Amino acid sequence: GGVAAGGVLTQPRFPAARPVVDTTGAGDCFRGAFAAALAGAEESPPSDAAATFKTALEIGAAAAAHCVTVTGAMNSMPTPVELDAIISAKNKSS
Repeated sequence: GGVAAGGVLTQPRFPAARPVVDTTGAGDCFRGAFAAALAGAEESPPSDAAATFKTALEIGAAAAAHCVTVTGAMNSMPTPVELDAIISAKNKSS
């Protein structure tokens, strides 16, 4: 979770699509995807800061959920295309 626009936001655990095999790099993966999502949001038109932060949290959680299903730190980092597919699959099942 985190704090944005004066409030506390939380991000529930993102379900892993496959069994967990290696947690190496999961935190780094979360932070990298979260930071990249925030940086990418700066290129978009101004929007609600809390919504932008919430989206970045979801992207970070999705990246970490993917990361733990692949062996090795570098091999487990998802691409943007993989992240889009992971988030789309979760939203379809929700």
